[in-house]
Amino acid sequence: MQSIEFAVVHAVAAHADVDTKEVRLSQNLERDLHMQPLDLVVIALALEDEEDFAFPFERLADVHTVRDLANAARLR
Repeated sequence: MQSIEFAVVHAVAAHADVDTKEVRLSQNLERDLHMQPLDLVVIALALEDEEDFAFPFERLADVHTVRDLANAARLR
């Protein structure tokens, strides 16, 4: 399996319809990438499908940055 950070960056980029080079771990998902809570659920579901693991959805409330999303995915 590829690194969680790599997978999250690619999932975020695909959902935001931007190049992966434009997504940084430090970016705020809401402020910088204009995502809403439902967007995070969609990304988490995509990660589950692509990476074949159960995403801890209860952690999404604490996710604000791309790095936070990667850290939440790491806790699967």
